[in-house]
Amino acid sequence: MVRATLLAALGSLCLGCGQAPQEPQATSKADAVFAELAAEFLDEFPRLAPVYATALGDHRFDDQLNEIGTAARAETRRLLQRLQAELAAIDFSQLSRANQVDAQLLQHELASSLWSQDVLREWAWNPLIYTRLAGSSVYTLLARDF
Repeated sequence: MVRATLLAALGSLCLGCGQAPQEPQATSKADAVFAELAAEFLDEFPRLAPVYATALGDHRFDDQLNEIGTAARAETRRLLQRLQAELAAIDFSQLSRANQVDAQLLQHELASSLWSQDVLREWAWNPLIYTRLAGSSVYTLLARDF
């Protein structure tokens, strides 16, 4: 999650790196739909992964840890599958180039997150995820530059 979100942000920022400034492009309806979907992902997913949200700089959930139980996994799966279906309904060819890149990154992040949850199932066999969550929750707050 952290990797993909950072890559998405960097991808959006660096598409014009090293080039002369260009006129702003008119956004299509697909761009508007994608912008809403991306905003929803960036607003909703941190609630389900508060430790990672803190690491990314979203401090709305600093007082919480990730829930790993059955109900939390089901809620996360529903969100990921819904966003995946909504993203699949967007015609990527109608998106601006920057949004095409971001849409691909989001598409891969959603698929990766679902695969991790449904196939890898690390929560079922790797006890280190619990210590990683606890350690990361404290470290990301202590390492901040106040």
